[in-house]
Amino acid sequence: MTDNRASKDDWRVTLRLPKRDYFFVQKLVDDGEYVNAAEVIRDAVKHFRADLELSASNQGKGVKALWIFKDEIGQKDFGDWFAAHTSFMLPIHRHAGEVHMFKDALVFYGKDTKTDRTDVVAVPFSNIKRVFFGFDENYRRRETRGGFEHEAPLRIDYTEGNMVKTIYVFVDFNRINRSTKNQDWFETLQKRQQVDD
Repeated sequence: MTDNRASKDDWRVTLRLPKRDYFFVQKLVDDGEYVNAAEVIRDAVKHFRADLELSASNQGKGVKALWIFKDEIGQKDFGDWFAAHTSFMLPIHRHAGEVHMFKDALVFYGKDTKTDRTDVVAVPFSNIKRVFFGFDENYRRRETRGGFEHEAPLRIDYTEGNMVKTIYVFVDFNRINRSTKNQDWFETLQKRQQVDD
């Protein structure tokens, strides 16, 4: 596969893939998740590099985080809702681990609480379209125990390939007073966007 849209900062690469991998890449393009095969490969390399950088970095620099994607909110069941409304329980989430703020990206590293699969989600700052702190039409006040502002998620809308994704995050959630560092992270990300614009 070759990419004919190379800029002066890009390196041209010819890549051979096993048949199974080629068809997987082609399916992602056919399903509209990516514009072309080169975009799939670039995204895969970005995630692989983020995973390696995270492994090589000082793990203590990460901050505890819980997160859930917009499409996963609709998959919650009564048990998830009930647990989130019980004293000292965590807010509704699907993934638990750490968030790291690197020079050019946010990287979430943790486990899918339903499948126990390790997750690495890299969100380059250049792909972030909007940050928002508060409840919205997807993650509503009723999803939390008290519905107070300090329990609200940090929402990050970003692009990945051809898709716009939304992730709801709870940074450093405190079970005792049900507070987070979301306001601080929101302000930091907003400043970051202003610099990039």
